[in-house]
Amino acid sequence: MPDRIKIANVIEKLTIGGIERLTVPLFSRLATDRFEPFLICVEGGGPMEVEAIEYGVKVIELGKKIRNVPAAAFALSRALRELEIDVVHGNPGLVARLAAPKRAAVVSTYHTMLPGRGYLSLIPDRFFTERTDILVAISDAVALKTARALRIPPECIRVIYNGIDVERTRAMAEEALPEEVKRDGPVISYLGRLVPEKGVDVLLKAFRGIIRDVPDAALWIIGDGPSRARLERDAAGLGKNVRFWGRKLNPFPLLASSDFFCLPSRTAGFELVLPEAMALGLPIVASGTGGIPEVVGDAGILVEPENDRMLVNALVSLLGDEGKRSELSDRSMDRVELFRIERTAAKYAEVYEEAVSLRAKRN
Repeated sequence: MPDRIKIANVIEKLTIGGIERLTVPLFSRLATDRFEPFLICVEGGGPMEVEAIEYGVKVIELGKKIRNVPAAAFALSRALRELEIDVVHGNPGLVARLAAPKRAAVVSTYHTMLPGRGYLSLIPDRFFTERTDILVAISDAVALKTARALRIPPECIRVIYNGIDVERTRAMAEEALPEEVKRDGPVISYLGRLVPEKGVDVLLKAFRGIIRDVPDAALWIIGDGPSRARLERDAAGLGKNVRFWGRKLNPFPLLASSDFFCLPSRTAGFELVLPEAMALGLPIVASGTGGIPEVVGDAGILVEPENDRMLVNALVSLLGDEGKRSELSDRSMDRVELFRIERTAAKYAEVYEEAVSLRAKRN
């Protein structure tokens, strides 16, 4: 075991995504006397690069297109050897596993719900499973789905919940709101990418029913993505009741100013935004799919995916029940303690040390 384990977490670039929002604070929490972490971006930096620097995380940019697998793997392999990396952490990452030196341990974290058996896209994952020292999943639901897809026993996969920097999230929420913020009634918020799997179209459909009962209700949609134009067309006729805020480097002042948070995903592995909403004391209404029930627990109301009627009933019931909102808010503040980044970092520290020991025995 080296005195300080050198870890390279390989990502595409520092966009504002779940993997990046997890990895940057995670690496900042690893004990510096035991670990020396590097965040290697295959393509380059991004909006979260400033945050990485603030956290003191070492960032290396390779400037290669992730789709050009040979060139990306070659550049990454050279960087890993020059840095004398002990652990290569992919997410799960074909390029990362191709480039990993033989002496280095390999850790792969699965963040999404993999498809079932028979998919050609799973061939690389199945092939590299033997080369991987430790497999991690971000929820029990993802672990079970991954085990089935890779044709391995579920007990071969560790489950480590994603974590957030609770204090930083709350501090960022204290920053000033945009000047154009105006609210006349209760506010429902959504924060995330605007893509079909997030189910924002279902939320908009449900919201039409909500404003029939609560005409002054507002829906704030925070985020961006390829579905935005279509969703804005879907929102036509709802007027000022719906506001698209776009992508925000700091979305938390808006989130904290809403009355509760809604996540109508069609599928989800974990959804880091849920503990972020909990940290701000927001009651939650979400789809009971994938890993979401594991995260929400008793801090919210779960509905069937794509069931806009159930969504309307859940949201309207909360709008009319201040006592229930207060109860769920208190539960959110309690439950977020399970998802502190310090807990996540401690578990990954154990994984990194065990992976190094396993690789030493293999070599």
